[in-house]
Amino acid sequence: MHKGSIRSAILESELSEIRLLLERQTGVLVDADTERLSEAVSRYLEQRHMSSSHELLEALRNSDSDCDVLVEEVLDGETGFFRGKEAFACLRQVVLPELQARRAQHGPLNLRMWSAGCSTGQEPYSIAISVCEALTETGSWNVHIVGSDIRRQALET
Repeated sequence: MHKGSIRSAILESELSEIRLLLERQTGVLVDADTERLSEAVSRYLEQRHMSSSHELLEALRNSDSDCDVLVEEVLDGETGFFRGKEAFACLRQVVLPELQARRAQHGPLNLRMWSAGCSTGQEPYSIAISVCEALTETGSWNVHIVGSDIRRQALET
């Protein structure tokens, strides 16, 4: 079956049900737009040699592993050094200087940061670089940065 014919056969109501099943089974909010979700479902149907979205719905209802694999297909996995320029500008220009000022008043501080959904880890490294550049008295800081992602492939990388 041609890729376009599978994609056109996916009804909006089926996509909505697939979205709800994925969210219910995995705990991940699937906020991908309809086109992205439709493309992911079409790829999944082809990879699994399924003939219809109805067949996929049955598989998703009966298998957590199918839900896990499909939700990984839907998640964008975008990553990059200093991704989200506005957030890093705020970190360097507002947050870290404020923490530096507090440290001057209250002595050594702990700094714990969590980068959730960071795919293969460029964002936590970017945070570490920003912290090292901004906190001039690094000897008085205990810095702990954690990066996490829900996608197994990203974690393996």
